Amino acid sequence: GKGLGHRFLRHVERTRLLVHIIDIAAIEGRNPLEDYRKINQELAKFNSRLEELPQIVALNKVDLLADRQLVEKFQESLEGVEVWEISAATGRGTKSLIVRIAQLLAELPKVPLNPPEQEVELIELSPQQGIIINKLADDVYAVSGRRVEILAAKTDFSNDEAIANFYQVAKRMGVFDLLGKEGIKPGDTVVIGEMEFTYE
Repeated sequence: GKGLGHRFLRHVERTRLLVHIIDIAAIEGRNPLEDYRKINQELAKFNSRLEELPQIVALNKVDLLADRQLVEKFQESLEGVEVWEISAATGRGTKSLIVRIAQLLAELPKVPLNPPEQEVELIELSPQQGIIINKLADDVYAVSGRRVEILAAKTDFSNDEAIANFYQVAKRMGVFDLLGKEGIKPGDTVVIGEMEFTYE
């Protein structure tokens, strides 16, 4: 098969009981016992806890069996696992199986839906985080950093309102504080990405 898929396996992590529905008639030419073992191996590989869950095996399509040796072989191979014979088509054994599943679920402890809360360390980033100032010449300063470069690229420097907004956002980012520390003077050139403007 193609495997169970992590999306399904993450859902299975919350279960308390595994019920395997096995096509014992093997109409498609598959090996029912081998399929069962592969599924359990995949469950254990994803999470070792799943390997320890109680299981029930329901051998479906027993009404199509001509030889009961397959059932007997399955039962002999699964020591400690409940094996039920059912037929979804005729309804044979299905009601009794449902009753048994309900009984086991009532006895098993409930699994919390949400994992225990873990203490998370919060790291506070300064507004200037990720902004780098390079002095290209005595009067030319290059500002780099993903956020500030995106801001400059999206700003229409021919629009006074857009320019005012740029200065406000850049100031909150700490761009001008960093430029001041580097010794920038009014009249110097600031380069951000492909944009250039005069510092005032």
